[in-house]
Amino acid sequence: MTRKSAGLAALPVAAALLATAACGGSGSGGGGGSHAKGVAASHATHAEPSPSTGATDNGVAALPAKAISDKARLALMNASAVRAVGRVDENGSPITFDLDMSHAGDCRGTYGEGAAQMEIIKLGRDIWSKPNAAYWSKSVGGGRKGAVVSELLKGRYIHGTTADKDMVQMAGVCELIAEMTKSDDSGSSYTKGARSTVDGVPVIAVEEKDPSSPGVIYVATRGKPYPIKMAPSGQGDQRVDFSAFGKPVSTGRPPADQVIEYAKIASRLPSS
Repeated sequence: MTRKSAGLAALPVAAALLATAACGGSGSGGGGGSHAKGVAASHATHAEPSPSTGATDNGVAALPAKAISDKARLALMNASAVRAVGRVDENGSPITFDLDMSHAGDCRGTYGEGAAQMEIIKLGRDIWSKPNAAYWSKSVGGGRKGAVVSELLKGRYIHGTTADKDMVQMAGVCELIAEMTKSDDSGSSYTKGARSTVDGVPVIAVEEKDPSSPGVIYVATRGKPYPIKMAPSGQGDQRVDFSAFGKPVSTGRPPADQVIEYAKIASRLPSS
């Protein structure tokens, strides 16, 4: 897939990444550790002031539309941490997510399709996943297989590392911002829209006209020019909302008695 600037072309990228992580079963392998730098960076970072409070006008509203979009991509790419909440569709299937992510690659939150949801925590090389019963039923074909896995786990987190390809796949959502902010010459055209507010944040709208993913980006006009919301045109309630810029990802770990090691159960997990 060709990756474009952090406009609406980022939504198909997000949908594909989430769908891959949500499908379960054996992952594609790969390093998964490109951002595994530990949690020291998040400890040293403090949440930035909200664009809606106290910040001065950042001047982006006076720029050409494409320049506004580029600044939004760079601001998101350079954010030490961010919360992303949204709903995107992949091949007609709605995928929802609520994720806190750091620039270092740490993350925690939930994602899934319909009732099939997973809680994910990634801190450095350590990964914990907690799929619910509906997730297992969907990912391994339902019926007895799903029941067997649920009984095996008994509601516990699975703990592994970035050396475990299945765990890497489930934690693939932690790369969401990195994937969405990759860019090339998209060839899209951009039109500047009206000023408004989104969740109390003053924004300027930028319409991206691309045959594959037209829509609107809402960029903060105070403080750093973060994208506050992305929404495709004519595609129902698909959207991604960004907030909590610079807020450290919590480093809390699940209690030991609520964890089972991936290495102990990997051979007992049915393939999808």
